[in-house]
Amino acid sequence: FFFDGKRLYTFDSLGNNIEIEVLSDEIKSKDIVDSIIGNSINSPMPGTLIKVLCEAGKEYEKGASLFILEAMKMEHVIKAPRKLTISSINFSESQFVEGGGALAIVE
Repeated sequence: FFFDGKRLYTFDSLGNNIEIEVLSDEIKSKDIVDSIIGNSINSPMPGTLIKVLCEAGKEYEKGASLFILEAMKMEHVIKAPRKLTISSINFSESQFVEGGGALAIVE
């Protein structure tokens, strides 16, 4: 992904380019609100999952911190883009995650 301060440029799990215009000044490059593709929350880039902040079966409000991913020598917080319930978590702490990898399945 690339965040220029106004737009987030990323790709989906099929490799299609996605451009997201960011309308809120609250979103920072280190504080990524990841998009939901289908019924999963996907890693915006390859990296190591250093912290799982959510639990399967629990409901989370929009903006809740769910995961912390270390990539490019920075920690990136992945937050809930909407109110959701985590059905399952696909990775454990310290595991490497490919870009676009489904971190969790959501309802």
